[in-house]
Amino acid sequence: GSFLAFFASVTGLAFISLGPSFIGVWVGSGFVLSDDKLFLMAGLYFYTVARTHVVTALNSAGKFREVYSSPLIESAINLALFFVLTPRFGLVGLLLANIAGHLFSSFIFYPAVCYKRVHSVSPAVFYIKFFSRLALFAACAALIAIFGSSSIVRPTTPTLFAWILAAAIRFIMIIFVFTAIYMGTSRDFRSLAARGTKVPQGKIRSAA
Repeated sequence: GSFLAFFASVTGLAFISLGPSFIGVWVGSGFVLSDDKLFLMAGLYFYTVARTHVVTALNSAGKFREVYSSPLIESAINLALFFVLTPRFGLVGLLLANIAGHLFSSFIFYPAVCYKRVHSVSPAVFYIKFFSRLALFAACAALIAIFGSSSIVRPTTPTLFAWILAAAIRFIMIIFVFTAIYMGTSRDFRSLAARGTKVPQGKIRSAA
């Protein structure tokens, strides 16, 4: 779960930081989404990726039948709020409806079944880790919003080639920052990183 949260954080923040300038260079500034839409989309993306290990565990353990009602509840909430919120708020309403559907269905049922029936621990374990990682993600997104006018945070380049170069530098910076944070705060992430470094070392020894 820690690597998925790391991946979702890095790519989600890259989307917030680099997406508007890419759209501006590609099709014009008139198509750039506002920050509220970007943040909602990134938040929904973060949740979808960060919960992947829960869905995988349910499928692997054959427990998905126990949450079969969750997609139905999610669809009903999503559809009902779609007709209420979208006519008034547009894309923001659509995103809020989608988030509410997840919040009152899979966000409750999936961890409850997975952590109780598969891992035999309290679902609180999932929620503590999820909200701590979401808070870190939200704090970094807020910093991007505050300093969004700075070219250091969001590149402002006239050509696609210049944007690619600037975006690559910023993406590497995001990866570096989150690698340092997760290495310092997540034991699971450190263990995963240690296992990852052992594989190439083993191949080098065998080749020698």
